[in-house]
Amino acid sequence: MDEPEKIQRTDRILDRVGRLVAVGVGISVVVHAVSPFHSFLSYWVLWFIAFYVVTLGFGRPVEARMKRLHRGLLCAVLAAAPVLVGIQIYQHREETKAIRAKAVLEKTLATGLWIAYEPISIDPYNKTCPPSDVIRRELQILLGGGFNSLITFSASGSLADIPRIAKELGFRGVIMGIIDITDKGEVSSAITARDYVDAYCVGHMFTDYPYSELDLLETIGRVRRATSRPVTTTLRPNGYLVFPKISHAIDFFFPDIHANWYSDGTAAHARKATELFVSEVRQLQERYPDKAVLLKLISIPSKEVPGASTEQQYHFYRQVVEYVKSSMTFPERVYPSYFSAFDLPWKSPERKWPPGERYIGFYDVHGKPKVALIGGVKVRVVDALHWSRVSTIEKR
Repeated sequence: MDEPEKIQRTDRILDRVGRLVAVGVGISVVVHAVSPFHSFLSYWVLWFIAFYVVTLGFGRPVEARMKRLHRGLLCAVLAAAPVLVGIQIYQHREETKAIRAKAVLEKTLATGLWIAYEPISIDPYNKTCPPSDVIRRELQILLGGGFNSLITFSASGSLADIPRIAKELGFRGVIMGIIDITDKGEVSSAITARDYVDAYCVGHMFTDYPYSELDLLETIGRVRRATSRPVTTTLRPNGYLVFPKISHAIDFFFPDIHANWYSDGTAAHARKATELFVSEVRQLQERYPDKAVLLKLISIPSKEVPGASTEQQYHFYRQVVEYVKSSMTFPERVYPSYFSAFDLPWKSPERKWPPGERYIGFYDVHGKPKVALIGGVKVRVVDALHWSRVSTIEKR
């Protein structure tokens, strides 16, 4: 090969490399400019890179072949365009729905009076659930107590109907629980109820169950993709710091702050334990300031534990409400929920449950509101939740 031919060959190579670099730089600029809006733009980038790389890989000696390949690639890009545009539109709509759902949820977290609900006659050991008409009657009782937002633990059997019934009765918010994330039937039932659900809690303290962090992450992703609803899982406050992948995967925190009141059922003891958990939540917020927090399982029993009584229940819940609504130290974007709606007889000592667990309801096993004697006056325990600074100021 003589010198002129070498020079021409070098020029052709440099020309192709230059064109390829120019295309790459141009694509990079476009990707940087619009990537925050279209996550599927990478598909277009790959198509065009492939198009130009293959095109530039052919020289003039095979110009006819290059033209055929050029046409073929162009036709492929044009054929894929409607599909890619459709994917982009669908993805954009789903992302918009998810963003809107999170905004709506936080407003509901802030304004709702949240109660964790399990039917009185449920028996997880025998896998028995009450019929829907019983669930409806119990939810009506909760509405009468002022509760307007609901938390469930499972989507098995008739429990899958709770969100629908709750919304029909006028409940403002529903967080649906999925207790066994490896049960395809339960997960499917929960997804089916999405039109009545504001958010999902996928798993509760997964380290206590025979499934892995990967199982949990996969189910969180599946539920979010299928429902476009905010998704969370329950851990202790410091558990979210131990499992950062889970913390990044969920939309809000739903920490278990169940106090250890098994040997001391007084309001003072339960409040102190609750405030310690809130301090842990502050640390969690420092790491993840963009996520709201709904405190889960705020509770105290009415009997079976030293110091426990309906009076102590009333004082505890009154103190929690005052702490949340009037304390200057209570953190922003942290909201309370309470446990439990009714006493739960299935949590018996014979089944190795600690003392007091079956007497944590605002209502007893007959659906009657628990009553406390406060200042010589009989009041419902649930009325402790309706304290407000406004009503207090008006009385002065």
